[in-house]
Amino acid sequence: MKQLLKKMALKALRFSGLPLLFRELIQRNKLTILCLHDMPPEVAEPAFEFLNRKYNIIDLNDYLRARQNSAGNMPPKALVISFDDGHAGNHALLPLLEKTKIPVTIFLCAGIVGTNRHFWFNFKHPDIQKEKLKHVANRERLRLLSEAGFFPEKEFAVPQALNREQIENLRPYVNFQAHTQLHPCLPRCADDEAQTEIAGSKQMLEQQYNLKIN
Repeated sequence: MKQLLKKMALKALRFSGLPLLFRELIQRNKLTILCLHDMPPEVAEPAFEFLNRKYNIIDLNDYLRARQNSAGNMPPKALVISFDDGHAGNHALLPLLEKTKIPVTIFLCAGIVGTNRHFWFNFKHPDIQKEKLKHVANRERLRLLSEAGFFPEKEFAVPQALNREQIENLRPYVNFQAHTQLHPCLPRCADDEAQTEIAGSKQMLEQQYNLKIN
């Protein structure tokens, strides 16, 4: 019932004209950043087609250069498409990216890509409530996960993140950037933990994958 009400509300919003008003007036001279995760190609293709009609899709690096240039040179209704985490499923988007040449940015969890480690938020256990873990101190989150049998460094039979070969395949079409090492909730980290996760992910991706991390 809750899901049905949500769909009805979204449909009502869509046909209200508010998205058009927002896009054409409020956001016209601002940047919109679309944050995605593990979108399958059959969903991505019509979504990208729609976005390409309604927005001017730019690379995240183009936006950064525009920010540094006082005159600014962003097109109207500029949009950046980004994917968080570096899910293995992102590799299935390669034919679409080759065909459309639409620029995307994928933020990689440096300590998970190229391994068989899993994302902690995909771990399922009756005693684990993901939303609750987002609001406790990082060390407490790790303790609760370990008691339930999940360890960040554990290698599983099947990977959840992109491997080295997949990253290289995507590289001509993707702007790869850093998304911490093991995806903690940064506001719940102590300063030393946050420093390791943020600076360490940049260092790992630059050294191990020869990527240029902003």
